[in-house]
Amino acid sequence: MKRVGRRVVRWLRSGSPPWWVIGIALFAWITLNVASALERAWLQRLFHGDIEIDEQLLTVPQMAPVVLGLCGIVFGVVRAIQNHPYSKADYRRWLRMTPWTSSQPLPLGPVALVPQDLVWVSLFGVMLWQLSGQWLAAPLVFLLSYQTTLAGLFLLTGAKRIGYTLAFVVASVLWGCLVSPPVMLALAILNDLLVRAGLARSLRQFPWDDIPEHEQLVVLQDGDAGNPEAFSSTKPKARALTDLGWPHYSLGPKSSLQWMSRVDGALVSLLIGFFTFVLCHIAKQVKHPVNSQANMATGDMSAVTLFLSYLMLASIAAELTESIHSPISWLGRIATRRLVIPAYDIRWLPTLSAAFVLAGMWLLRKALALPDDVFVAATTFGVTFCLLVFRPDRRKWRLTAPAMIAPSVFNKNGKKLVEL
Repeated sequence: MKRVGRRVVRWLRSGSPPWWVIGIALFAWITLNVASALERAWLQRLFHGDIEIDEQLLTVPQMAPVVLGLCGIVFGVVRAIQNHPYSKADYRRWLRMTPWTSSQPLPLGPVALVPQDLVWVSLFGVMLWQLSGQWLAAPLVFLLSYQTTLAGLFLLTGAKRIGYTLAFVVASVLWGCLVSPPVMLALAILNDLLVRAGLARSLRQFPWDDIPEHEQLVVLQDGDAGNPEAFSSTKPKARALTDLGWPHYSLGPKSSLQWMSRVDGALVSLLIGFFTFVLCHIAKQVKHPVNSQANMATGDMSAVTLFLSYLMLASIAAELTESIHSPISWLGRIATRRLVIPAYDIRWLPTLSAAFVLAGMWLLRKALALPDDVFVAATTFGVTFCLLVFRPDRRKWRLTAPAMIAPSVFNKNGKKLVEL
């Protein structure tokens, strides 16, 4: 019996989520059960036990799908990235130095789903059914979050066509969950064929070309090739050959700067807009299940606007942290009447155009007379399109722009954080 038990435990561990994911789910389930018992006891005491409690009046069964659904999302995301070489730099660097090929299994475990995953997803379903009488949301949430995460990884690892196709299919399945959840669950299961095709193509492209330069070349001592720990970026002996220190590192070309082409930027913007429309449509249906034409609350619209504004501020902050500065100060521009330097100021074109799109869409909101979910999706698409598509070629811009090289805000002393 002990031998059988050990085999079962070993079999479960080969496809199990991290212990902290299981701990969070169990903690949430126990907390919801305790809250449900306290709520029932309070209602019984309030009415002296003379009435039968209506399940629709209880708040815990309504909260359970949301809380455990979030646990399912975390489980799906972690399941997609925990064994993928792209998500672990040390693992990826070590794997590059081994004779591993895509025809062999990954050393740390499979990325594709295995029968063990059914056990853990069933456990989530049982928890959800015990609290709310629903179980279908558990596999749906897990599969959609798992497939969405892998779609993003496919875009980064040489399987872009499958990644975009999978992402749009996942968004369509999520949209259809309001109509027929069982049918959408069947479609999500069929999507696993597309996932496996994407994984096969992605792993055949290993080692991927989009790895940053400071991860591609390392200086190792003798005997370190078979030791994964030697490839850790925290080890002094694993130093990048391209890490020449400031300012020499800033003077060289950066092949990883142009991380997204304009075609990819347009497709990603369209994908973000579609996901935004689906999520807003679902939120509106949940809040107003009877009146499907009801508008979103003012607070929801303000939250979307604030998020898009923060997105543009993040873009500005990312530009300001660059070690490339304006050749003339603002006072110098005013004194020389050169308020605009086109070859340098083109870096601000994405943010400025996104701000114009956001302001213009809000000013034309009433004139367009669009449903709120369509309006929010169109605005999100316009802002992200400007931020991703109107970016200049970073490699060419860094080498040809009339600019001044200076330490960034994170490197004011002109020294690298790690010296050679």
